[in-house]
Amino acid sequence: MGGGLLNLMAHGAENLIINGNPKTTYFKTVYKTHTNFGIQKFRVDYNGQRMLDLNKETELTFKIPRYADLVNDVYLVMNLPDIWSGVYVDSSGTTSYKIPYEFKWIEEIGVQMISEITIMHGGLVLSKYSGEYLSCLVERDLNGTKKELWNRMVGNLKELNDPANASTNYYKEYPNAFYDTDVTTPGPSILGKTLYIPIMPWFGMNSKQSFPLVASQYNELFINIKIKPVRELYIIRDVENYYKVSIASEIDLPEYIAPNTTNDLHQLYRFLNPPINTGQMTRNSTRNDWNADIHLLCNYVFLSDEEQTKMAGNEQKYIARLPYERDYHNVTGSRTIDIECRDLVSSLMWRFRRSDVNEINAWNNYTNWIGNYPPDFFSTNDFPIVAPPGTFKGRQTANANPANQKEIMLDCAISFDGKYRENTLDAGVYNLTEKLYKTPSNAKDGLYCYNFCMNTDHTDPTPSGAVNLAKFEHVTLEFNTIQPPINGAKQFDVLCDEDGNVIGYRKDAFNINEYNFDLRVFEERYNVVYFRSGHVGLVYAK
Repeated sequence: MGGGLLNLMAHGAENLIINGNPKTTYFKTVYKTHTNFGIQKFRVDYNGQRMLDLNKETELTFKIPRYADLVNDVYLVMNLPDIWSGVYVDSSGTTSYKIPYEFKWIEEIGVQMISEITIMHGGLVLSKYSGEYLSCLVERDLNGTKKELWNRMVGNLKELNDPANASTNYYKEYPNAFYDTDVTTPGPSILGKTLYIPIMPWFGMNSKQSFPLVASQYNELFINIKIKPVRELYIIRDVENYYKVSIASEIDLPEYIAPNTTNDLHQLYRFLNPPINTGQMTRNSTRNDWNADIHLLCNYVFLSDEEQTKMAGNEQKYIARLPYERDYHNVTGSRTIDIECRDLVSSLMWRFRRSDVNEINAWNNYTNWIGNYPPDFFSTNDFPIVAPPGTFKGRQTANANPANQKEIMLDCAISFDGKYRENTLDAGVYNLTEKLYKTPSNAKDGLYCYNFCMNTDHTDPTPSGAVNLAKFEHVTLEFNTIQPPINGAKQFDVLCDEDGNVIGYRKDAFNINEYNFDLRVFEERYNVVYFRSGHVGLVYAK
C-alpha cells in the first residue's frame, strides 16, 4: 500500500476543520462592502525585571490592555547599545601585544535571543514557540524584499554581526575603538540600533484572524517572553590564546568564542564603554547592562458599534495553525525517533545542530561547518602548476576529514505505526525538492521540510492539506547522520574494584566524538480557537 493512502485512511472528526462541504468557487466573483474600522499602534510595557541578565534568562510578562476591540500584529521592540570594541593589551612578556577583540552580535539576534514565547488567555496556553521557530518560518516562507525587510527588523545585518564587511565600511577592516593622543573619545565600533521583532502569533499573520478582545471579556490576554542570557548574544576573539609573535606578522587572528563571563576580560562592560587612557583596558563604568527599553508594539483595531455588538454577542471561531517543538539530544549516527505528533498536521520542519555551537554562540548554524567554508579542506602546501617550477602555483587538498562534510543528515524515512509514509530518501529530497513548489522560499541548508499540504505560506489562513495523526500511535523518523570526528583524547573509562584492579571498560557514547548532533522538530498543527460567552478555548486541547 502506498504511504500516501495513509492520509485517506486517517479520517476523523478533526478533518471537519478543513474537509467539510466546499464553500468556495473559483468561477464567480462578488463585490462586497465592509464595515468601517480604524487602526492604531499602542506601546505595551511589561511586568518583570527591567534589565536583561548577563548569565540567566530574563522573563517578560506583557498583559495586553483593552485599548481597542481587536489586536493584530505584535512586535517586540528593543534597543541594542553602542559597542566600543577595543584591544586587549598583553604585557606579560618582554613585548606588549595589542590584540583586537572584534566584538560581534550573533546573527539574527532579534529572534535568536528569544528562547520562548507563550500566549495565554486566563490559565489556558494557546500557543508556545521559540525564536528559532520564527527564524525557520521566515526561512521557509519569506522571500525577496520581505525577507530583506525582516532581516533589517531583527538586526540580521553585517553592521551588527560582521562590521568589517558591512556595506558602509569602505576599508573592509574591523573598526576597533582605540585611545591615543589624537583620538581621545573613540567613536563606537558598532552603532546602537532599535530592533522591531515580529513575534508572529497566529492572530498577527492575517487581518482576518485578529484576536477579538471584545469577545473575551472574562479573562485577560498575556504574552510571556523569555530572553536568553546576554552572554549568548555576542562573540569575541579569544584574545588570551594568541601566538606570542609580533602583531605585524602575517598570522591569523585568534578564533571567535562565546564570552566566559567569569573572566573579567570578557565582561560586557568592556564593550559598553570606550577606553579612557592609553593603557586601553580601563573603562569609566563596570556595569554590564544598558537601557534596552523593551516593550511590545501592538496594532489595535477599532470597530464600529454595530460590529462590536456582533463580535461580542455571537460565537467566533478561527482556524489557527499552531507550532509545537520537540528536542532530541545526542542523535548521532543511525537512529529511530518517535516524534509526538497528533491531530491535524500540515507540515514538519526539523534541523540538526552541532552540540558545540554554544562555544561560539552559532545558534542558527544547521550544518556541520563552523563557518562558511570546510574547516580542513586545503593544505598549507602548494605546488607549481608549470613544470619546471614557474611563478604560478596551485593549492592542494589536505587529508580527508569528516568535518569537511557540510550536510549533517544523510537520509530519512517517515513511518506511521510501522507503515512507511515515505521510504528512505536522500536528504536532498527534504532539503531541496520539498521546498521547490510547496514553500514560498527556499530555506537554508540543514532546515529539512516535509509537507502534508500544498502551500506552507503562513500569511494565508486557507488550509491546503493536512494529515490526521490522531489515528496513529507512533510517528517515527528513521535517519542516518554523518560521523563526527572521533575524540582521540577519551574513548573509554577504566572500571576498577575496591582494590584498584581493572575489572572492565566503559564507553561514554557522548564523549566518543568531538561533538554530537541535536535534533529539533517543528510541527505545525491546525486547531480551532473559539470565543464563546466571553471565554476562549481550543476545540482540540492538548
